[in-house]
Amino acid sequence: MKKLVLMLLMVPFLFLACEKTEDPVLTISQETVEVSADENSTTIALFANNPWTVSAPDWCTVSPKGGEGGQEVQVKVTVKKNDTYADRSGTITFTSGELTKTFSVKQVANLGVVLPQKEYKISSGAQQLEVTVKANVKYTVETTADWIRQAGTKALETTTIIFDIEENDSYEARTGLINIIDDTAKDTIS
Repeated sequence: MKKLVLMLLMVPFLFLACEKTEDPVLTISQETVEVSADENSTTIALFANNPWTVSAPDWCTVSPKGGEGGQEVQVKVTVKKNDTYADRSGTITFTSGELTKTFSVKQVANLGVVLPQKEYKISSGAQQLEVTVKANVKYTVETTADWIRQAGTKALETTTIIFDIEENDSYEARTGLINIIDDTAKDTIS
């Protein structure tokens, strides 16, 4: 009888000893995304059978930022607008125990024209005005005054536009506008 009781007490421990431990799993439905300079969102499916967390660059937000595991989760990745004039890329890292999966984000540059100086005060004599233009798009130049003519350009990435300014024979101040125009916007110098 003692042997029977002892065997009955050992049965639960035998089942525990035979229970197979599940290997850790972490999967994501895609590993990369390329987006425009505007704010963008994409959703990826994540499965982890154990708790998971995420780390991301400051210009990306991820929701949810972690979970308990055991079921597929739709993870929303939002990429903030790229206000810079350079492409950027970053890596979002999902971690579950010892496992990691990476999701690469590439975002193109904001397109446009930058004029570091918007106003020039010049003397009344005829002269040349050098205007520095930084652009990563094609642009055109127009003036609103017949006494300002574009004389030429120099440089590559940063373009310097030269304008010939005719002498002011009058005793009154005058103002003319120079418009730097690209496909999406116009910037003006006075």
